[in-house]
Amino acid sequence: MQINFGRLVANLTRLYGEREALVHVERQRRYTFRSLHALGNRIANMLSCRLGLGRGDRYLLILENDNLSLMHQWTSFKAEAAAAFAHHGAPISEHAWQIDLIEPRVVFLEGALLEQYYPMLHQFGITVVSMDPLPAPLAGAHYFWNLLDGVPDTLPEVEHDAGADIVLYRFTGSGAADGKCAPYTLDNWLGCRDTLLAHDETVFTPDCRFLHATPLSQGSGSALLAPFFRGGCTVTQNASDPERFCHSVAAERITATLLPPAMLYRLLELAPEPGPCKRLATLGTVIYGGALFAVDRLAALVERFGPIFVQVYGGAEQVAPAAMLGKAEHDTKGSLLASAGRVAPGGEVMVADEDGNEQPPGALGELWLRSRGTIRGYYRNPEASAAAFCDGFWKSGDLGYMDGQGYLYIVDRKRDMKDLPVPPLAEWGRGRGFSLR
Repeated sequence: MQINFGRLVANLTRLYGEREALVHVERQRRYTFRSLHALGNRIANMLSCRLGLGRGDRYLLILENDNLSLMHQWTSFKAEAAAAFAHHGAPISEHAWQIDLIEPRVVFLEGALLEQYYPMLHQFGITVVSMDPLPAPLAGAHYFWNLLDGVPDTLPEVEHDAGADIVLYRFTGSGAADGKCAPYTLDNWLGCRDTLLAHDETVFTPDCRFLHATPLSQGSGSALLAPFFRGGCTVTQNASDPERFCHSVAAERITATLLPPAMLYRLLELAPEPGPCKRLATLGTVIYGGALFAVDRLAALVERFGPIFVQVYGGAEQVAPAAMLGKAEHDTKGSLLASAGRVAPGGEVMVADEDGNEQPPGALGELWLRSRGTIRGYYRNPEASAAAFCDGFWKSGDLGYMDGQGYLYIVDRKRDMKDLPVPPLAEWGRGRGFSLR
């Protein structure tokens, strides 16, 4: 099926117009649905008319959340060329193998990275776009906002085959030895949106204000389209810091966020005693995932902050949640806190033995996942693809079982889940004397 994603966004603009769609905490930028749509059109047109990027081309984004959000799905899906998202905090050696693998024609960088990255990129003939002004003229380098001068905000006439055209790339692993590249179709991401919106939890409403405090280039980006299509607001911050996080929640009236377990542990350490956390008073939903969670810590979090938690289970290869554990199921008096939840709407989970045979309830096996959010294989890695995918299923490498009520339990993980990179705890407020009160 052919889809012009720009028309989908144009329709949202007609519905939500002057509602706030995007807020940048650090950069202090605010966009309505109308202004974000117009800017996205200009960026998509700039990729084509100023940078010469067309169908089959790729460009790499090494950006913090504020700037990446300008180029994210609501913009990149309007263009013919495909975006690749790199984790901004990764070392240059990791970005080097990613560049070698996908061969981008253009790399978008934060200005602070320009001095270190420009020699390598220029050597390989890659055009560089800095999100900050250039300190001096550099051959083959441009300032992002100068490139947009004079570019019209007319709707790009670009259509994608939703189930076949690759529109986005993300990476797993940390180097050429273990790293892989996940290519996504438009339907992978629309499937993710539809799964989140179909779940019983009423998280994504027109009043939703969703804070992204972990990298949008990774797992947090999976929660971008759901609030957008409901008329909610996306709020981004670059620093994974508790003071910044709590200030953002209070100042922007945040209703929902996504955090990895390590960050939730840190919040629990900072506010161990019962009682209202005034700075987090508006926060009604915390989605978490990306690592095994200690049940006692999870119970303590529920006791401390209330029934605001939703667990999601998936991976880079399975961008739509495969299973979800809702707020009501986070009952500290029950046994479900050890569960990854029930199979999410529209998805399949099969517990398979070593020969790929489906196992009955209660039997241990590898969890195979399949839905609209499942990629078909890794980019330029047929051996790894053959080992990890079968009949449309992604063989997750996670060992678990399903009980008689359909709840999944993960008992071991063979792989490292790297969807949600977590900063060292020292960067999450340790030693700063910070209080949530």
